[in-house]
Amino acid sequence: AMASDTKWSDVDVDKVNALLQWIHSLSFEGSVDVDIEKLRSGAPFGRILKMVDDQFFGIDWIAEVTKYNEDANWRLKENNLRKVYKRLGEYIHDCIGDCDFDQWNIDFEQSAREDLRGILRLLQLTVVVAFKGPNNAVFVTNIGRLSPQIQMAIKHALDEFELCTREESQSPKPLPTRDEHRRVSINHNLLYEDDDVVKSMSEEVEAMKSKLEEKDGVIKKMERKLSELQERKAEEIKEMRQKLSEREMAFTELEYEKSMLSEESKRLKEEMGDLRARLSETSRVEEDRFRREKSDLTDEIVHLKEKNEQLENRVRDCKEHMNQLKVEEQKNNAYRAQLIELDNGKETVKNLKQNIGSLQLTIEENHRDMDTLKAERDQAVADRVELREKMSVMEEEKRQLTINLSKVTFQFHNGAGLDRKPSLVEELASVTGDSHHEEELKKELAIMKERNRDLEEEVEKRRGAEEEVKILMNKCAEMTNSAVKVKMDQKEMEEKDLRIRELTVTLERMKVQHEQETRLMTSAVYEMGRQRLSGGLSEREAVTDRSGTSSSRSFFRRQNQENAFNLSVLAWLVVGVVVMGVLFAQPLSDALSHFTNRRQIPLYV
Repeated sequence: AMASDTKWSDVDVDKVNALLQWIHSLSFEGSVDVDIEKLRSGAPFGRILKMVDDQFFGIDWIAEVTKYNEDANWRLKENNLRKVYKRLGEYIHDCIGDCDFDQWNIDFEQSAREDLRGILRLLQLTVVVAFKGPNNAVFVTNIGRLSPQIQMAIKHALDEFELCTREESQSPKPLPTRDEHRRVSINHNLLYEDDDVVKSMSEEVEAMKSKLEEKDGVIKKMERKLSELQERKAEEIKEMRQKLSEREMAFTELEYEKSMLSEESKRLKEEMGDLRARLSETSRVEEDRFRREKSDLTDEIVHLKEKNEQLENRVRDCKEHMNQLKVEEQKNNAYRAQLIELDNGKETVKNLKQNIGSLQLTIEENHRDMDTLKAERDQAVADRVELREKMSVMEEEKRQLTINLSKVTFQFHNGAGLDRKPSLVEELASVTGDSHHEEELKKELAIMKERNRDLEEEVEKRRGAEEEVKILMNKCAEMTNSAVKVKMDQKEMEEKDLRIRELTVTLERMKVQHEQETRLMTSAVYEMGRQRLSGGLSEREAVTDRSGTSSSRSFFRRQNQENAFNLSVLAWLVVGVVVMGVLFAQPLSDALSHFTNRRQIPLYV
């Protein structure tokens, strides 16, 4: 018998899960991601059947089946499952054998929605074509690597198919009634009295009874199945009637909305006719006037665009001038820093002046000391001359004494002149006294030479200090002149800064004025366009508008002329500032060079 048609049991759920695991074991694209919801679309069946027989299940059929997924409509899923079931039946009929598929009883609509019965039947049929088809070698070879649960599910599917095929191939004979069976048994008892024959016949009768009971069970199951189908069909008919009534109500509402929309469309058509009639009533003169005003407006827009471009060019020029002013401002900042350094130099000059006063006093004292030293030096020179004269006289006397001494010595050795011993002793004493006096003179001369040398060194030092003081005085005078020039330059730079600030304020004011003019022009253009295109102005309003336009044009012209004059003045002022910067750059650089040289001056306090 086929699988039970009672309520869905856990055993059947286990079968579905086991067959899903069998699908996961197959190696095709997306086999790992197959689940119940994807099976409801029918696409995985197409991929499996391509592995079974890619000739019978062609590319076109597989592409048609696999184009739907689990997100498709349930009606598309239902249609796809029917295609799979039909193609499986054709393959089984052509390649395997006949089978009564009516007993499978697949509800494709419920299978596409929530029922698992049809999904299990399709899985079992897929197993049948895989293991009983001509190309079953791959599937049979891999069955040994599967788990026992998967193998049992595959065996159960094959057994059910075998049972279905066997019941269809055999044509069972009608069973005899009880009276006929009684007559046959009496006749057999009469004809045969052999116990063995009776025993065998009894066993056959028991077998026939069991088969009859089995058939009765099948009939009862079929009756229950029929009753379930009738109940299900009744519920479906009830649902269909309810849906039909809902659709009739929706159709009635749509008819009502359609009538309302038709009435609304008629009203709109009438309004459109009225509007067209009113538009047709507009005179040709008014149209010509609109054309003229439109052309004037176009010319005015072109003129304003040109003016706007000119103003933009002027603004760009102003931006360039502003950049130049920024450069000049940076230079001014550098000049200010240099002026600060010059101010510091002024403080240093003041200190130098104070030092110069003390140096002048020191110089005067040095001059007085030098005069005194010169007088002492002259006196020392005179004394030295006098000492030299005395030395020469004493040398002469010494020479005479030496001669006399030699004479006396000669006479003494000859024994003469003994009577003159006292005179000789006196002469020797005088000679000895003169020699002592000569030594004292030599010592005094050496002291005078040392003093003279010290005086000369002191004079040389004083002369060097005097030269340094003269150099300092010259440099102080130069720095004083530079400080005066720096003050003048600083005053001019302050005037330049003031003028630059004034020019910056003027430029900002002109920018604001230009933005106001741009907004005025834009609003005027939009206002004129709106008034021209509204189509409801009277002739008096048009005249007033034209007068307002002419006044706005005159205002724009005046503003543009003023802007042009201001921009020209600003450009000349910028040029003047640049020229002044060039003219005063050299004096300022000279002052800076003087200040740099000042730092290298040594100070003597």
